[in-house]
Amino acid sequence: MPYNRRIHHRRSIRLKGHDYTQPAAYFVTLCTHKWAHLFGQVVDGGMQLNECGEIVRAEWFQTAVVRPYVVLNLDEFVVMPNHNPWHHLDCGERQRQ
Repeated sequence: MPYNRRIHHRRSIRLKGHDYTQPAAYFVTLCTHKWAHLFGQVVDGGMQLNECGEIVRAEWFQTAVVRPYVVLNLDEFVVMPNHNPWHHLDCGERQRQ
């Protein structure tokens, strides 16, 4: 499909004038395409991760290891069947190199 600006252009939802390179707390939600349940299912009120969900969970904890300049509040995340809301806390304790 050829590029169509009206269809393919994504607008920025960033706050104009805000410096996102500065230390701050950010809340990020990653969603699956068409909200497909790729990471597991909710059973009896609890999340049962499948293999893909376990990979997402493991990679979240790996983030601080492979990106030492990132400060994460690791207990503020959850893997859901079709999205992953994460709280990223960068208090400026480490600097990018």
